[in-house]
Amino acid sequence: MSLDGDVPHNYTIMLAYPSLQLNVSNDTLNNISIVSDYIPYDKRPETYFVPVVFFLIFIVGVLGNGTLILIFLRHRTMRNVPNTYIFSLALADLLIIITSVPFTSIIYTVESWPWGELICKVSETAKDISIGVSIFTLTALSADRFFAIVDPFKQFHTTISTRNVPGEVQGTQRQIRARKKVAVTVLIFVLVFALCFLPTHIFMLFFYFHPNAQDLFNDFWNYLRIVGFCLCYLNSCANPVALYWVSGAFRKHFNR
Repeated sequence: MSLDGDVPHNYTIMLAYPSLQLNVSNDTLNNISIVSDYIPYDKRPETYFVPVVFFLIFIVGVLGNGTLILIFLRHRTMRNVPNTYIFSLALADLLIIITSVPFTSIIYTVESWPWGELICKVSETAKDISIGVSIFTLTALSADRFFAIVDPFKQFHTTISTRNVPGEVQGTQRQIRARKKVAVTVLIFVLVFALCFLPTHIFMLFFYFHPNAQDLFNDFWNYLRIVGFCLCYLNSCANPVALYWVSGAFRKHFNR
């Protein structure tokens, strides 16, 4: 749906962020003059593919994050510093999948929020908490991996000026390679997070800061908003999938 300049501001906000429909009264909606190119919900493709995408996110997210949490709790060998941070990410992702995904999956399917005020507040709060936990955890994990790699390099060079013992050098090299591998995993997590939230941030910057956003709103911005909306939640099930492909230990336990 395209937005023309004569569309009221509240209606524009509602279209950009359907989860805020609760704040728009029925009287306001009844007084809105619908533009001529309005497309009914049953004629929009997002009405059908967004719930399917969210169903897949829910299934993959519950299975992936749930399995990751069980692996961490069951196997003591998996309980190290990096995996503790990954465990925290899994908890945050599982929180948003259980408390938000099932309800927000119908935002592009129906014309108003059907779950009531309480579910709206719980869903939005859980989403914000999950995103905050993910950001702080990724930041801490990145810092931990940075110092884990930089310090062994210093120790490695110190060992070669002093004793130059082949066995110790080989052990240090293996440790450095292992820590680099974990660092690559963390880098993948950070890139996935950035890519998943990039489209929605682009849309928000356009919508809130461009002086003619209402006039320029067209199909491109509409579908960028929808893609960004889906990717934000897709991030909640992406980490277990990425971990499965880059971590042999996790893959082994998961296959069991």
